[in-house]
Amino acid sequence: MCGFLGEISRNKINYESVVTSNKETICRGPDEYKNIFGSSKQVFKTDNEYYLSIGFNRLAIMELSNLGSQPMISEDKKYSLIFNGEIFNHESLRRELINSGCTFSSKTSDTEVLFKGLIEYGIEYINKLIGQFSIIFIDNNSNKLFLIRDRLGQKPLFYNYQDSKITFGSNLKSLATLNDNFDISEQSTQEYLASGVVSSPNTILKDFYKIEPGHFLTYCLMDFKILNITPYWDIDSFAGEKKYDENKFFEIFESSVLMRSKADVEVASFLSGGIDSSSIIKKQSELDMNVNTFSMGFSRDNYDESKWFSMVSKKYNTNHKQKTISSKLDLDKVLESVDIFDEPYADSSTIPSYFLAKEISNYYKVAISGDGGDELLGGYEHIKRVLNSKDNFLINSLYNVYSPKIGTGSNLLKYNKDKKIYHESFFIDRKLIELLKLDYSHNFKSKYFKTSSINYKDHMIADYKFYLSEMMMLKVDRTSMANSLEIRSPFVDHRLVEFAISSDFGSFFHEKSKYLTKNYLAQDFNTDFLNRPKQGFAFQLEDWVFDNLNYLKDYFTNGYINSIDKKILNSLSIIKTRINAHRIWKIFFLERYLETLKLWI
Repeated sequence: MCGFLGEISRNKINYESVVTSNKETICRGPDEYKNIFGSSKQVFKTDNEYYLSIGFNRLAIMELSNLGSQPMISEDKKYSLIFNGEIFNHESLRRELINSGCTFSSKTSDTEVLFKGLIEYGIEYINKLIGQFSIIFIDNNSNKLFLIRDRLGQKPLFYNYQDSKITFGSNLKSLATLNDNFDISEQSTQEYLASGVVSSPNTILKDFYKIEPGHFLTYCLMDFKILNITPYWDIDSFAGEKKYDENKFFEIFESSVLMRSKADVEVASFLSGGIDSSSIIKKQSELDMNVNTFSMGFSRDNYDESKWFSMVSKKYNTNHKQKTISSKLDLDKVLESVDIFDEPYADSSTIPSYFLAKEISNYYKVAISGDGGDELLGGYEHIKRVLNSKDNFLINSLYNVYSPKIGTGSNLLKYNKDKKIYHESFFIDRKLIELLKLDYSHNFKSKYFKTSSINYKDHMIADYKFYLSEMMMLKVDRTSMANSLEIRSPFVDHRLVEFAISSDFGSFFHEKSKYLTKNYLAQDFNTDFLNRPKQGFAFQLEDWVFDNLNYLKDYFTNGYINSIDKKILNSLSIIKTRINAHRIWKIFFLERYLETLKLWI
């Protein structure tokens, strides 16, 4: 895992600007920094001239020697690569390339494998990759620059383009400093207040964009224009009803875990005591691995799962470390966890996630997580609620007169005959937008649902597109990389996703959430372990917000909240519900982000 920042322009540029702007990216790769800069005629010996400055921060995981350093430039100077992420099938790809005549300098560098593959086979080579990645590939042979992002959005890739210039990077704040002017996007701000995130391809800043998951951008180094933005993977295309093959599932699962457990440094596994992380650790144990586990306990009983993760560690005889933190954190720690974000993001589970990553980074550089298990194996109850809901026009019509100060009105929308609207209500707070008197027009339904007829699979795909790719993967990446920690998620392997989407769900899910993995663990654990309520990785947000109301109200005095009626904030703080606490947190996060952005820039 690494971080990068770059600029390519028809006109001469300030080469030191990348070094200066790189400060927020260093945490992504503190082991080594390299910079290439100059005219393309100097750096690449090209006839076509352009100017570039690219900085790369390396977190050394594979091939710890300088043979794994980046940027990589081919011997003939025609190609260059910078790459953030991991290619988990690099060993088999290396063998294929050797058989086709390629030679390698390194023994274990996945970067060199990726580079040689792109040179040999072109941009189509990305379809062979199993991994998480954002890639910048310069092809001077065809005078093209490619910006490539992994299928499920695990690694970030931002860019900005102007006349005769494109900038790109792993961190939005750093990228903003490379450009003379930027403004906050009103449209994106409204989307954030509705959903708690700004979805691809937009960012919180005007004219700054994210490459969408499963897409690549092609930029012409002759005309200095974007030629196209092309999807190379589409989750909807795999929808089908093939007969479910349990052996096939566990074959892919084993391959996914095995690939992600390999590194040239020690690897740990997050152990929450839940079904997902426990399944991964069981599989590692079956593969005769030396399993390192790391758990976080909470001082508050209703958040603490130490009983369960201790059972798993003991069962599989892992090398276990654990830390206990208070479920109530002081202000400085909360602000520390907020300030790592390069875009506003309102899911408060980022707070314990950040401190978990911070603790584990004291011992390891790589950790395996169970993220994506709920999407893959039917772990989310909201989909079942949507599918089991009954339409009732009279009850649903009460939503229009429901006071936005009370809540989102989701319990009324479950009676809407359009189940996509009920699904949306778990993520989009349109009542807050109504309360703030904002004109929010984002169409969740058309963006994340492709068909008019809705079944379990359609809702599952929508969760992959929005919740996993736009929210969960953002949280995992930012909280871990702020602590120079690489997270690997076996359940987010695109082969497993394709398998699940294409399979017959009648046999795949049965009536039980996570039937497959629970059945897999059943020989090792009792029903109390397997069927306990899902805990989640939570922070006591409601208590924190209402305990710190005076601070928050003072904080809002001179910022964005000034454009909002103060009575609104007061009413949210008087009606002390979980929803209102989250709304206040959401506005606070935006306020704090805008303040720190000004200081940073």
